[in-house]
Amino acid sequence: MNTALLAGSAIASQFINFGGTLVNARLYGPSEFGLFGLFSGVLGVALFAASWRYELAIVTTDDEDKAQDTALFVCVAGVSSATVFVLALLIIESIPGGLGLSAAFRRTVAVTPLVLVLTSLILAGTNLCVRRRQFVRVALQQIVMALVTVCSQALLVGVSTPGGGLVAGFVLGQCAAAATLAPPVLRVLSDRIRVPAPWRRLQATAREHHRYFFYVIPYSLLTQIYVQGPIFLLGFLFNIADVGFFSLAYRTTTAPLGLLPAALAQVLFPELARDHERLGKWGPSIQALFGTLGILYAPAVAVIVAFGPDVFAMALGEQWRHAGAFAQIMIVPNMLIMLCTGYDRIYFILNRQKTALLLTIVSCVPSAAFMWSGYFLGGQPKWLIVGWSAAQIVTFLMWIGVVSYLSGFSLRALCGRVALVIGNIAVLTLVLGGSWEVRETPALASGFLLVTGTIYVAMLWWDIRQLKGLLQKSA
Repeated sequence: MNTALLAGSAIASQFINFGGTLVNARLYGPSEFGLFGLFSGVLGVALFAASWRYELAIVTTDDEDKAQDTALFVCVAGVSSATVFVLALLIIESIPGGLGLSAAFRRTVAVTPLVLVLTSLILAGTNLCVRRRQFVRVALQQIVMALVTVCSQALLVGVSTPGGGLVAGFVLGQCAAAATLAPPVLRVLSDRIRVPAPWRRLQATAREHHRYFFYVIPYSLLTQIYVQGPIFLLGFLFNIADVGFFSLAYRTTTAPLGLLPAALAQVLFPELARDHERLGKWGPSIQALFGTLGILYAPAVAVIVAFGPDVFAMALGEQWRHAGAFAQIMIVPNMLIMLCTGYDRIYFILNRQKTALLLTIVSCVPSAAFMWSGYFLGGQPKWLIVGWSAAQIVTFLMWIGVVSYLSGFSLRALCGRVALVIGNIAVLTLVLGGSWEVRETPALASGFLLVTGTIYVAMLWWDIRQLKGLLQKSA
């Protein structure tokens, strides 16, 4: 029931976000999306400071009072980090020229302190609700945030706001999500502040979960630098429009594909944490879930691989054709990464935060090397994206392979699942491309599609039945 609830809310928010992105792409141009992309890049690097990643301990802590103290710690961390960020912004403004940053960009990032506070409240509230199995509120928060964000961004077109309508709508969405999760968080804060010696308990919380600070924060920071690297390089080497093309392509190839795995991870993570001594028994279920979702996504991914530029130009206008070319390159590696959403929590369950940090450091090396190689070889934004996408595949293989080995999952079964997913995408792409080439012979084209579609549906049905049985057995 919990899985169905969160999965349903994830699907609903997926449609809302995806539809809103398409609508806003028609309302805003590449330059506006580029500025919003740079804001998202800075925010992604800064957001680790909203909680110092201690929110993960809210679920894993056995004692309820300690879990509530951790929620208090997360909120205090968000306010403290926001204060430091405000001071940094004031210093930048006092320097002549603003360190070379444009006035538009400085106005855009000025809302970051507010977002840090809101994010700390959202993280504390989400993990408290997950701990207490209050999944209805978590699901409601996802839908409310998506609706408010999308509607606000659409309504604020042409309205003079700091950073533009896309940034303002994003902030309003964060406000709505925080308001939805505020009741349980505020009750906990009110109760725990009244308990004697709050400062001493916060210090004890910081010491008890110090691994999150020393390993997870650098891991989170490096992860965001790795993810946001193309945005900063495109802005530095090319122009703001290229940043906009990448931002739209990245959003349309990650957000719809990542929401469902993220929702399922929210449900499975507490169960894995409680059953950490027998983690290996979950291997078949988790790997079957990976394969089922990959096969489910395969048709949409194949369409973008085969016809990406044409799809974007037809749906959003000719000005977004380059975004379709970027999506065509990055959608397969992005899908593989999105299917691993939540796997980082297994490292934390196993207390292998140091391993996660080392893997992230290693991942940054091929990412930087491949991007620079692509740039120097081709001299165009497209080649930089090719390098980054190749590094994504390397990262995926390292990340999922190591965590499977540490958890006692079958590496052979994992390789089979990955090969099945990629094979489905490759076959569907070839069939779609071949059917288009012989479109003047409708009978032949229809035959290709019918036979392939029948095989695909049968394979998906078999995989879903197998997954259902494994999940019931695990439960």
